[in-house]
Amino acid sequence: MAKAPDYQLPPDIANFADRYQEPLSRLIGNRMRQVGVPDEMIGVEWWGVGKGPFVRYHPPQLGGNIRVGSNGNPGINVDPAVFDANAPKVGKLPSWRSASLRDRIDAAIAHEYAEALAPQGVDFHIHAIKNAENTSLKISDRARQILKEYRQAEGY
Repeated sequence: MAKAPDYQLPPDIANFADRYQEPLSRLIGNRMRQVGVPDEMIGVEWWGVGKGPFVRYHPPQLGGNIRVGSNGNPGINVDPAVFDANAPKVGKLPSWRSASLRDRIDAAIAHEYAEALAPQGVDFHIHAIKNAENTSLKISDRARQILKEYRQAEGY
């Protein structure tokens, strides 16, 4: 969702993510299942990043995905930026700043899911900004509000 080349996780968030990588990956994978992400879409492996539902991107970006066509199998994951109330772009949204962690994770899941399933030939990020709030996933109402505010803030 949010990516900024100079963005660094706050040290306490980075430390937490490093110490609890495996249990966080299990919890986020379980949340993906609860909201309706198919098992085969849970977790992706990027060269030099890691594998699973919860990974560390450099720079942090809230989540990542592989779209159909890049390797034939769509998949999604979330990164530790979901713990940061001040993450780039979304940190300016009132709904993000006051949301629970679960709501932030739901919003990141829905955005990445929409990107991963975007039709070929469209800008997948713009597609997700425009469509993620209306996902068929069973995300929280607060997550939908985050996605709506994000769409509006981006001018769509």
